[in-house]
Amino acid sequence: MKKLYLSKWLLQSFFLGVLVMMLSSCATTQDANKSSSAKVEKEYRELIDMLYAVPGIDVTRSGNTYDIKIRGKNTFLMEHQPLFVVDGLALSTEYADIANAINVNDVDRIRVLKGSEATAYGSRGGNGVIEIYLKKGLN
Repeated sequence: MKKLYLSKWLLQSFFLGVLVMMLSSCATTQDANKSSSAKVEKEYRELIDMLYAVPGIDVTRSGNTYDIKIRGKNTFLMEHQPLFVVDGLALSTEYADIANAINVNDVDRIRVLKGSEATAYGSRGGNGVIEIYLKKGLN
């Protein structure tokens, strides 16, 4: 009787451990798909300085331009540039276009979308989306 009780207890504790591991792995997967957002709190000279500070974005300089990638996101159609969205308006995948279009002092916050959150922008958001919110909106 003791052997049966002990083996039943071991079996239950084993399944409980497996269940806890499964649930915790689901939580980390969901966390990996969540967006990151950075509220602008200090003065920046250029938009690229802000993007350096946002979690989830890798910025490298390539010649006179910048190469911007969203971490953990695979490329779509051989491109790797994310889609830049300013106040809900999808503008471009080129950093130079965005840097010339907005004043860095007008930026309120920057939000990075990847995974299922970026699907709202269709195939253009396949490499991720960088949403830029301005303090007063687009003019």
